[in-house]
Amino acid sequence: MRGAAEYRAFCKENGITAIFNLPANPTGNAAAESSVRILKTLLFSYWQGDGASRKKVRLTADVDKVLRVINNSQNAVTGYRPSDLQDPDCPKAVLVKVKATLFALAKGRALS
Repeated sequence: MRGAAEYRAFCKENGITAIFNLPANPTGNAAAESSVRILKTLLFSYWQGDGASRKKVRLTADVDKVLRVINNSQNAVTGYRPSDLQDPDCPKAVLVKVKATLFALAKGRALS
């Protein structure tokens, strides 16, 4: 299994920890499946649009552009963008910190 050895070597070289789940069970990994679907859709639409005129596709630049779009897109359910959570004054970010503090206190340890 040459491919498996190459995969393990690639992960080790790049500091990637592979996490496996049940095969053929996309609902068990819904968040990852959703992220992959969104990334594929945005990359495809980008390459069909302004990216189509380029002769050489710069994948890292394209992925960075797509991630900026994702991080600045408002969630339909929560009303927040992922980038909002980096703002310390964002109500959602404050609630996340409060929740983490409460869980830490409940387990008898303090957050640093």
